Amino acid sequence: MNTSFGFAGISIFWAMIVSGVCFGAWPIALNRSGLSGIGSILLVSATALGVLAVYVLVERATALESARLLQVTIAVFALNIVLLLAIGSADVTYITDGTLTHYAWIIGAGLCTGLGLIIFVNGIASLMPQTIGPPFLVMLIAQAAVPMVYHVAMNGSITPREALFGLAVLAALLLQPQYSA
Repeated sequence: MNTSFGFAGISIFWAMIVSGVCFGAWPIALNRSGLSGIGSILLVSATALGVLAVYVLVERATALESARLLQVTIAVFALNIVLLLAIGSADVTYITDGTLTHYAWIIGAGLCTGLGLIIFVNGIASLMPQTIGPPFLVMLIAQAAVPMVYHVAMNGSITPREALFGLAVLAALLLQPQYSA
């Protein structure tokens, strides 16, 4: 039974965990940036698009496709900047006055989004239609676990309810069947 799918030689199980962690982490990074509203959506999306563009350029594209993708990526970044300036909201002021730390959180959120999408889509695409369910569930469990771990880390303690959730996550991950690509 083949459980790897060729992306960096990792198994589908671990690919789903990594993508779930990425999907669970980006909203936390976005929150830590202090940016809100449409500005945050545009910046995270633009960063994720950049990650996806680099991946396609490196892994999949012919020279013509690479040139077209680069054009689209530049156009999307330019459109995001125009939209941010046109909004005229507090977000724009914050972006122009933001510190490097705030930008790092936004870039981190975009990197998590782009990397999570790449790993998740490659993993799911390598599965037979009958076997998509369990790996998808692993991704969702990992995604749900990230904010809980963050919550516990930020509060410095764990309640019985949080401990029970952690045990349920662990049990669900350990009881996952093997799936074939």
